[in-house]
Amino acid sequence: MIVDISGITGVDGSSCSFSGEITFEDFSSPVKVEGTVKNYSEQYVLNCDMETSFVTECARCLEATSKTIKFSMEEAIGSEDCLECLKIVQNTIDITEAVYTHLMINLSQKFLCKEDCKGLCFTCGTNLNEGECKCDREVIDSRFEVLKKLMNKHD
Repeated sequence: MIVDISGITGVDGSSCSFSGEITFEDFSSPVKVEGTVKNYSEQYVLNCDMETSFVTECARCLEATSKTIKFSMEEAIGSEDCLECLKIVQNTIDITEAVYTHLMINLSQKFLCKEDCKGLCFTCGTNLNEGECKCDREVIDSRFEVLKKLMNKHD
C-alpha cells in the first residue's frame, strides 16, 4: 500500500489520513488499514490501526475456527541513512512490509475454538467437545507407577 504524503511536505504540524486494504498470500482476507502520517518539522510518523480475519484450526480439537485480530502500529519515517525507518520515495511511503511485520508479531502461537475447548481423546481421537468416549484417560506413566502404589498403601 502506497501512502502519498505530498500534501503535508513542508507544512509543519500537518497530517494526512488514509485507508485501504492490503492482501497477503498467507491470509484469505485482506488487512484493512486506517491511519495517519503526521509531519513534525520534516520528521514523519505513521500511525495505523489494522484488522483482518482468517480461518485456522483449533490447537486442541483441530476444528476449523474463524479469528479476527486487531492491532496497531507506529513507525518513524526517515531518510536514506535511517535503517529502521520507513523510506520516503518521491513523496510516497510503501507501508506493505511494515503492516506484514506487525501482523506476524501480533499473531498468537496457538488458537482455540473456545476458551474451554476439551480437545481430543489421546487414545481414540474423539472430539471431547462433541461427547465423551469410553477410553480410560487415567493412564499413568510407568515411571510414576511406584508413586501410585505408595499412595494406595496410605488409603
